[in-house]
Amino acid sequence: MIDTQAPPIEPETHTEELATLPSAPDAERDLVGVVLYDGDRAFDLASLKSSDFYILRWRWVWEACEAIRAANDRIDLPAIEKELIRAGRFEDVTARGPLMDVYNPNTLHIEADARKVREMAERRRMVTDAEEQARRACDLSTPLPGNQDSSRPRFVIHQAADALQPHPPRQEIVKGLLSIKQLGCFYGEAGSKKSYSLMTLALSVATGMPWLDFETQQARVLYIDEDAGEDGTRERVAECMRGLIIDDASQFDYMSMAGLQLDQDADAAKLETIVREGLYSLVILDAFGDLMSGDENSKEDTAPIMRNLRRIADRTEAALIFIHHANKNGGYRGSSHIKGKLDLMVGVTSENGKPFINFKTDKVRYGQARTWAAQANWGPGQFYLTGMDTLKASSAPLSKSQEFVIKYLTEHGASPIPVIMAGADTCSPEAARKAVYNLAGLRKIYRTNPGETGQGMAAIYDLAKGEDE
Repeated sequence: MIDTQAPPIEPETHTEELATLPSAPDAERDLVGVVLYDGDRAFDLASLKSSDFYILRWRWVWEACEAIRAANDRIDLPAIEKELIRAGRFEDVTARGPLMDVYNPNTLHIEADARKVREMAERRRMVTDAEEQARRACDLSTPLPGNQDSSRPRFVIHQAADALQPHPPRQEIVKGLLSIKQLGCFYGEAGSKKSYSLMTLALSVATGMPWLDFETQQARVLYIDEDAGEDGTRERVAECMRGLIIDDASQFDYMSMAGLQLDQDADAAKLETIVREGLYSLVILDAFGDLMSGDENSKEDTAPIMRNLRRIADRTEAALIFIHHANKNGGYRGSSHIKGKLDLMVGVTSENGKPFINFKTDKVRYGQARTWAAQANWGPGQFYLTGMDTLKASSAPLSKSQEFVIKYLTEHGASPIPVIMAGADTCSPEAARKAVYNLAGLRKIYRTNPGETGQGMAAIYDLAKGEDE
């Protein structure tokens, strides 16, 4: 078998081994060379992760670029060499010659080379997945996907007194609505804005921002889109980030068109591994019908996917929410078995061409049934929701951190968020950052440079008209 756990290799001395796994060494070298020439622009255009590189020395160079970007510094040769020295990698990287040897002024092929590197990385991941599946199949101590964990007895009898013992309260992700280990569904007709609504929910949880009137507990989030396609997913994420005025969504990840079939145990096991290793507390899947190979109207076909989703939620302690379509009568589409296995089911309704969205819980296993409403807002390249009681919310007393932000902008005028955080004296810098987002959601302040959303771009905020009067 191929040893996919071996570290990336250097082609100069291991050309025969290099052929064992898909790679694009020339493209990797050329990309590093063009970043040495064109710095930040080439790095952004390539849009790669260091883990995409197979050749170890180029991976280390790309890691140095990532560290430079994280520090909001300019990417160039001196900065890269300085970071390599700091990381203790300089001698390893330059052992085969100085970095200037790969200096590449040809910027025409950046995107093509990046696509090639990204494709080879994905092919190596496919090999790794296949090797892991083979290893699990040959290890007779490993339970088969979908079977009960062999380390856990199937039949456990508890005494009634056990139920009265103290148990930790359910850890809420969205206060009053959603907790860990829950399985939920938001459903609605086409055009009801359910996907956009759930995308704003996902980003709000990932950043710890309120979602409409619901407080959230910041947590890692994975959004899996099997419906809109990669370009559509990326555009939707970008629109919602701009609309919510989010600059750092490091706890939000998304995946598009992976072809997940969660009624298949192998795919369910793969998703469980992704959720566990990614430490995700919330996973949103769009849409239910694309996640199964059978008939959603059949209990026999829907039972495996609901069973697998429940097991993933229990074993990973993540909340799993899937988006689903409504039937012609306005109810959810498919077998009644779907609703029976859920902890939370929310109907989403909105007339085509109108911005108003209504949410109504059809089932709540934990908590109380409720209804709420929102207004969808689209602008140039952005989307956000506002609660229907926004006027009431905006008149509520400001928190201590919100008062600081208002006062700071009144005294200093438009300011970048790092500067606002650095000036925090009556609250913590993190509280000031969250206050900026909250005030922006209430439209008391606004971002003055919404078009500048790339990595390293500082978001600048100012008071909305009337706030300083």
